[in-house]
Amino acid sequence: LCFFFFFFKQKTAYEILSGLVGSEMCIRDRFNIVQTCAPHGEKINRMHRLVIGIYDKDFHEKLIENVLVLEQDKTPVSQMIGLDEPTAIFLNIHDYAYAKIRLDEKSFAAFAKGLQNVPNSLSRQMILRSVWDMVRDGIEPATKYLEILKIALPFEQDSDILSSSYTFAHAAISSYLPLEFREKEGEEFFNMTLKMMEKEKNENAKKILLENAILFTFSHKNRMILAGWLSKGEALPGYQLQRRDRHAIIKNLFKDREMKQEEKDNLLEKEIAGDKSDDTLKFKLTCIAGLPSIENKEKLWKWYTDEHATDSDKIFEASMMGFWQWEQLDIMKVYVDKFFEVILDVCKKRPTHFSGYFFRCLAPTLADPTLLKKYEELLKILPPEIKARRTNVEGEIEDQKRLIRSYELCRLAYAPKKQSCLLYTSDAADEGLGVDLGGRRIIKKKK
Repeated sequence: LCFFFFFFKQKTAYEILSGLVGSEMCIRDRFNIVQTCAPHGEKINRMHRLVIGIYDKDFHEKLIENVLVLEQDKTPVSQMIGLDEPTAIFLNIHDYAYAKIRLDEKSFAAFAKGLQNVPNSLSRQMILRSVWDMVRDGIEPATKYLEILKIALPFEQDSDILSSSYTFAHAAISSYLPLEFREKEGEEFFNMTLKMMEKEKNENAKKILLENAILFTFSHKNRMILAGWLSKGEALPGYQLQRRDRHAIIKNLFKDREMKQEEKDNLLEKEIAGDKSDDTLKFKLTCIAGLPSIENKEKLWKWYTDEHATDSDKIFEASMMGFWQWEQLDIMKVYVDKFFEVILDVCKKRPTHFSGYFFRCLAPTLADPTLLKKYEELLKILPPEIKARRTNVEGEIEDQKRLIRSYELCRLAYAPKKQSCLLYTSDAADEGLGVDLGGRRIIKKKK
């Protein structure tokens, strides 16, 4: 049984492997924590003080406190010797070390089914964060993180865990899943959230659930549910829509391909109702940028790339935030090449803050080896003095590598499982019950 851990502090990173040798009933001989420097960290080991959590089959938590990880490759943990073999183990339970934790296969499987039974909320949060880190670092597919949440979130009472889990779930679906699986997973999270909303009593949790029900709406069918909420002014009894909720719904509806433009315009005008504030103007610009229209996208791109345009930074940024939509990939594909055609000029000729949000909002983020090569080529030609954008590109290159690996893992996870079957010989076909399961003839001795 092995456990993988990844520790980092400032620019220093460590991979920690902890292993035990034991019988089926207890940790018999040794339990080691092995520390290895990560590829991008300083090449030195550090000292860490940990609290190890061990869990039995009912997820009763036992803490092994004051475990000191030494500045060396391997640290034995004598406190673990002789303990009953646990169902799961988690290091850094109290978050004393600034660390990424790698779950071993057995612990991962146990927490996947029973995380909601872990009694301590901080422990649950740390375990979920560990799973998310394993997704981001290409060790586990995003599908596994989403499956854990589908089991655990309906039981979660901690609003902080609820909020952070939904944030990472949205990132998992909108970035770490291949496009072909996103609508399905979004649908499942939308339906799960609706059921949770019906039972929730806590006001803070209600706000989180309502916000994420809107956020996880990707299909026309579910968007029409949002439109119904908008007309009534509430989602469910006890869920009154606030201004931010109405704005989020309208932004989402503007992305819909089947809803008529006239209906969208009417909703927007009704919401604005003569309000000429800067916030309302920015809201309107984000809505318009999200429209699934070839002509609209072309018009906006021409505006974004016009070096003589005199509009304010906030106006540009508000519009750019709604421009790139993965659901409109058939329209957006052309802007992958267009981005790389203009980004060098944007970096050289436009102010640094403009090139910053131009990159953040409009840089293509779909995982693709061809796209990765484009970013690598861009890094070669970006002048050294444009440090901020070089940093952006370097980060995008690392993201591309992670996302490509994540797509591979997810497609493997979604692939149909191979079914095994028994192979029968001709004897099996002829003899029926006269052969065993392997097709061998059964010969009975005569008495």
